[in-house]
Amino acid sequence: MIALAAMNAPPLIVADEPTTALDATIQQQVLDLLKRGIGQKALFLITHDLRVAAEVCDHISVMRQGKIVESGAADEILACPQEKYTKKLIEAVPKFGHRELFISTKKEPTPCKPLFEMKDVEVSFKSGGRNFKALDRVSLMIRAGGSLGIVGESGSGKSTIAKSIMRIVNITSGQILIDGVDCKKVSGNQLRTLKRRVQMVFQDPYASLDPRWRVGRIVAEPLRAQGQESKDKIETRVAKLIEQVELPADTAQRFPVQFSGGQRQRICLARALTLTPELLIADEPVSSLDVTIQWKIAKLLKKVQQQYNLALILVAHDLPLVYQLTERIVVLYLGQIVEMGDTVGVLMQPQHPYTAALLFSSGKRISKEGALVSMDFGEPGSIFDPPVGCRFHPRCPISRPRCKTEIPSLRSLGNKGSVACHFPGELKIEEK
Repeated sequence: MIALAAMNAPPLIVADEPTTALDATIQQQVLDLLKRGIGQKALFLITHDLRVAAEVCDHISVMRQGKIVESGAADEILACPQEKYTKKLIEAVPKFGHRELFISTKKEPTPCKPLFEMKDVEVSFKSGGRNFKALDRVSLMIRAGGSLGIVGESGSGKSTIAKSIMRIVNITSGQILIDGVDCKKVSGNQLRTLKRRVQMVFQDPYASLDPRWRVGRIVAEPLRAQGQESKDKIETRVAKLIEQVELPADTAQRFPVQFSGGQRQRICLARALTLTPELLIADEPVSSLDVTIQWKIAKLLKKVQQQYNLALILVAHDLPLVYQLTERIVVLYLGQIVEMGDTVGVLMQPQHPYTAALLFSSGKRISKEGALVSMDFGEPGSIFDPPVGCRFHPRCPISRPRCKTEIPSLRSLGNKGSVACHFPGELKIEEK
């Protein structure tokens, strides 16, 4: 799209949300390309992300309800905003540091038995006559009331995990267990019962709602599909859910087209809660929303998680958001887990260079032996033909000959979690 815009050498390029919904590393590459490729061209950038605006632009104008409310040099706007609305936009961006959104739902000692497990799961697809593994021997677990973040670049396998749990895609091998029951081996009423316990909020709040149905019918559909409630009970349940996700009382009578993106995502959340699940999967639930709405939806997620004592799996590319919302994290690269552990520990002291690279793209400075390291590591490898040895080695700043031939196993580092790297912990987070 950048090449298309620059084709006729225009003096001005307008970039309208060019990095929205992109993962952190690809976003960084697109921003670098915009900065390098502009030359003598002027750039007019439209974005809801003030960090992006400050990184690319010299001047920022902040708009609200069709009017410019503040304007000035980018550095000054970010460092010393004058307008209340500008301050609100800056405060709404998830950050590393104090975990304002994190709420522990544990009311008693954590049970040893996990609610949900994946054991050595593989998922293979065929495309263009070639087979490839979207997931390669992935194992993870989550306990009742717990929260797990799954991060990685586009194509790493994050959404495939979510779809595998929901049985939207079939696993090739391995096990998916709910309370020890193998989902692949059940059918009929037993499968219907298991499906009630796991629900999902999808990434796109526009495509995931039927535009022909009123919201009341959309939210009630899971109950009707299960066929276990009377009409009066369904209407009562729908009204209660609409109130819980903080939407107007008349929402049930209206169509999705009458709502904003954030409101639609609240409707999706209400639908996911209809069957009172034990595990909620949120697949990039805020990536297409502006920052103030993202913050509201994130707060609502934590509120309902605490209210229902839900286990939450958050699939996201926004590391500060994952830091704010989850207690454990899994880092995926080309279908494999490269690091996992306590969220704060992994994101403050990454052991795998790929985790460090993701953090670099999220604004962190990375060092090795006290010297800052440039993390300009290019495009992800191909899932069709992954590199031999460590899959990250062609992009890794600390790669050695061993990395090119020997596959690193996922091994425990005690309280530092687990990592699949021959030389863990060499890259550090540099405090500013």
